Amino acid sequence: MVAALYGLIGGFLGNVFAAFLAVTTRQQAKAGVVGTALGASAGFIVAAAFLDLTGEALRQSHDWIIVGIGIALGILLMVGLGLLLSALGMGEEEEREGRSAPVAGRDLQGQRLERARLIAIGEGIHNIPEALPIGAALAVAPHLGLLIALLMTIENFAESGAIAAELVPTRASTGQIYWETVWPGLLSVIGAPLGVLFARISPSLLAFTLAFAAGIMLVITGEVWSDGRKLAGPSWSSLGILVGVLLALATSGTGPG
Repeated sequence: MVAALYGLIGGFLGNVFAAFLAVTTRQQAKAGVVGTALGASAGFIVAAAFLDLTGEALRQSHDWIIVGIGIALGILLMVGLGLLLSALGMGEEEEREGRSAPVAGRDLQGQRLERARLIAIGEGIHNIPEALPIGAALAVAPHLGLLIALLMTIENFAESGAIAAELVPTRASTGQIYWETVWPGLLSVIGAPLGVLFARISPSLLAFTLAFAAGIMLVITGEVWSDGRKLAGPSWSSLGILVGVLLALATSGTGPG
């Protein structure tokens, strides 16, 4: 019950924590700490994707074709979505690169608010498919769903920090900072139940959903590690990955027999 509840709201809590930190301290969290935590998240995600989700998908279907197609479609969905958001100017990275080039005739306050809203829209759209692995994992192993939800909390915290970073230097009110930072997390509440629903229709669909979730998590791994590397540097981020992989090995339900 606890795993299911946290799985439902885990991603959303990351947005709430980021907004709370921004409002109470009027600054971002220590970059090194967040970056190392993201590295650990990336290590755990990639290990969990293969050791648990892919392994369970094979146990359910015994068919590499179904599993391979599921992983491939999960990767294609996230990559395609990322490219689309980048083309529309809603990607977090594009907004970061654009901060040094103010648009003539527009005040800095307005530019920051617009950037914050674009990042929020991009994060919100991403949050729906990103939460699917939580539901899929909960359908077969509550402990795995709980851990993946924890990782989504950390990831959403980091992503929402980019929104808060744009709003904190402005004259935005406390209520506005909370709203702009928190609302994208609400969309993650949609993805987790969908993952559970798809996984429970049939064993074959369960296998496909688990593999699809594994593909999504692989793309998330790249995004999380990239963010961690920028914040903490390659050494601390890589150390975080090692810790994450070891944690995944220690908690994985995959084993002989």
